Amino acid sequence: MINNITTNKNLLEISNLSLSFMQNKNEINILDNVNFKIRKKQTISLVGESGSGKSLTALSIMGLLPSSAILSKSSKVVFNSENLIKVPPRDMDKIRGNEMSMIFQEPLSSLNPLHKIQKQIAEIIVLHKGHSYKSAKSLTIELMHKVGIKNVPDKLESFPHQLSGGERQRIMIAIAIANEPKLLIADEPTTALDVTTQFKVLKLLKKLQDEIGMSILLITHDLGIVKNFSDEVCVMKDGVIVENGDTGRILLKPQHDYTKHLLGSQLEKNYEKDLSSSECILKVDNLKVWYPIKKGIFNRRSHYLKAVDDVSFFLRKGEVLGIVGESGSGKTTLGLAIIRLISSKGKIRFNQDYIDGKSFRELRKYRRDIQVVFQDPYGSLSPRMTVEQIVEEGLIAQKINLTKSERELRVCNALCDVGIDISAKDRYPHEFSGGQRQRIAIARALILKPKFIMLDEPTSSLDVSIQLQIIKLLQNLRIKYDLSYIFISHDLKVINSIADKVIVMNKGKIIEYGSATDILQNPKNDYTKELVSSSLSINS
Repeated sequence: MINNITTNKNLLEISNLSLSFMQNKNEINILDNVNFKIRKKQTISLVGESGSGKSLTALSIMGLLPSSAILSKSSKVVFNSENLIKVPPRDMDKIRGNEMSMIFQEPLSSLNPLHKIQKQIAEIIVLHKGHSYKSAKSLTIELMHKVGIKNVPDKLESFPHQLSGGERQRIMIAIAIANEPKLLIADEPTTALDVTTQFKVLKLLKKLQDEIGMSILLITHDLGIVKNFSDEVCVMKDGVIVENGDTGRILLKPQHDYTKHLLGSQLEKNYEKDLSSSECILKVDNLKVWYPIKKGIFNRRSHYLKAVDDVSFFLRKGEVLGIVGESGSGKTTLGLAIIRLISSKGKIRFNQDYIDGKSFRELRKYRRDIQVVFQDPYGSLSPRMTVEQIVEEGLIAQKINLTKSERELRVCNALCDVGIDISAKDRYPHEFSGGQRQRIAIARALILKPKFIMLDEPTSSLDVSIQLQIIKLLQNLRIKYDLSYIFISHDLKVINSIADKVIVMNKGKIIEYGSATDILQNPKNDYTKELVSSSLSINS
């Protein structure tokens, strides 16, 4: 899949790029003397942990840095023989979206929620090519077909929230390539996507690269993607490129200790335990979550969207059950229904009690034993509360009779359990890295000493070394407190590293259910085979 580069002409040259910000009258260095080049039709990957400076490097290229950013006088970003740092803002507006484009990490945040898809794609054509919105419609339709959008007439009239994650990312790609740019910057373009959609999106980018002849700067923390989709790689740590060169050489014979650390931070197979004699802590029978679809001027129900359809399974004490499937398969809806955060039909038995018919007030006492960790800790942690207030909130909500000093001790113990220094308890969520915030979210769940935790994509937005830390943490906590987990993920490597059993979902139904080894090594269903095959294609 890697291109053969037939020209030595550089499209982009980054020279001595140094960036800093003022903080409390002190200048904090973020990027330090960054240097690399991208040739025409070449793909370069920029890899490193969260906070290493990857995205700020991309924003420097695009001229999208905040006004508080300070670039050194020696910094150069030469694109097409022109130093972009010296280009006036009005002229940069003509370059962005036309000669260079960027795909951001989270398409739902990047797309305008108030505008239909047709307008959002057509807008960049109108802006740079002088078309009217009416004349741009045919080009918009052509672009949507090119990026693999199905049922285009309906999707034209859709809003972003009505599309799946994969469809939104394809729309972002359509916007980015609308004017056939010479350089495409893709900032973590597949992080939140399931494995088959990841593979399709990456193949699409390579196909479009061949058709348009563009260069790609791929920002990612996934070394499997780097191996299979880039010509060269730059490894970044603390704002410095510590190693760069041919992808094959870097991955096979890394020279820098940090590169070796990244390559060594690979998830390993979880050795399943025999829990057949353990008691059943959760049993789900014939669970359904159906949403009525209404149409017509009288808003009558025409049919149902069957998000979860007749699902049954059980979970034993101390067991980890992985739930996998593509975007829209019903994974998260199933998890939310189990912990009674959305309504459903069917039986849910937890710890010998049926909780499916309980009222909100009756469920309160079960919340101590049932906890949840969401995908995005930054979104689930209140920005106005300190770490101590966030973690102790459950104790207060459950009206657990503790003195202030006893509550503080419980908070400190929970923070110690997840590897957060207790001296940080007076800080706020924005002062922590993504991995640290996820640890705080886990501490919040742990403080009530639950028996079962539902984890919804808890590692999907984390880089590989932090993923490994969180998985090891969850494994240790599982053993220490005899916890049971339901672990929802689109990443088969993660599921393989933690789950004892696996459920594979498609269109709201369970299509395979069994031990993790059997499901992931010897899949029976064609859909599961495709999931496993796509994962191997990216990570082999």
